[in-house]
Amino acid sequence: MQVTSPSFLLSNDPTSKMQTYSVPANVVLENLQRRRIANSQARKLQGRLQEAYKLIQEQKSL
Repeated sequence: MQVTSPSFLLSNDPTSKMQTYSVPANVVLENLQRRRIANSQARKLQGRLQEAYKLIQEQKSL
């Protein structure tokens, strides 16, 4: 299913003339979903690392 979305402004330099690129909406959604999954994985990993760090600190204090 190909859904076309409005054009998105893609430019790092605000002073440059903004160029519009037409990006299909499904591509935009896919990228957002990938980022969301990556963020949740990163949060889980960060939690595990914090747990491990606490355990290491406890071992050192013994």
